[in-house]
Amino acid sequence: MDGGKSDKSNADRVSVSHRFANGFGFSVEAKWKSGGENTSQPYSDFVGNGHEESISWQWKADKNFSVTPGFNIESNDSRSIYKPNLRVQYSFDNGFYVAARYRYDYTRYPANAGKDDDKVNRGDAWAGYVFGDWRTELNYVYARSSEGVKRNDNKPYSQEYNLKVAYKLDKNWAPYGELGNVGVNDRSDRQTRFRVGVAYSF
Repeated sequence: MDGGKSDKSNADRVSVSHRFANGFGFSVEAKWKSGGENTSQPYSDFVGNGHEESISWQWKADKNFSVTPGFNIESNDSRSIYKPNLRVQYSFDNGFYVAARYRYDYTRYPANAGKDDDKVNRGDAWAGYVFGDWRTELNYVYARSSEGVKRNDNKPYSQEYNLKVAYKLDKNWAPYGELGNVGVNDRSDRQTRFRVGVAYSF
């Protein structure tokens, strides 16, 4: 909240992904959001919110350490974002794991949009723990625009914090919930973001 002002919205997404035995992986994601005058109401005036596709290749040095270069493309009606990235992860034998990723986000607008392209350097860090059927994970995100685009409190950089908890019901189903703390581009306050979902593994 900032001076009685709050940002509320509801969005949904469906993602399908697969990784082959040789380490090559891909994913396809479709997105929707609530439109109209009541964007915080789930499925109110349901409209498209773009799509995202990715390819990656995971190299495993051993059973604990992996390196994964990848490339994502996110698009909607107003712009496209190109996201080359590199992720490294180390998983300890006791269930604890740490990971880090660098991603370069290049946002390109159509010539008639009247907006300049944006370039963002983004870093993610994860720390997680798997115990039995439960998994908990902390995520920190730092992103900075090299073009001076406002990301939080009228500044060109932003920080984000997320806590995710997942439970494996069986070999296929795993519901999860996520609590996030994110910035607002033109104000100094922070916003709380809730996510819930379910993953199905074949």
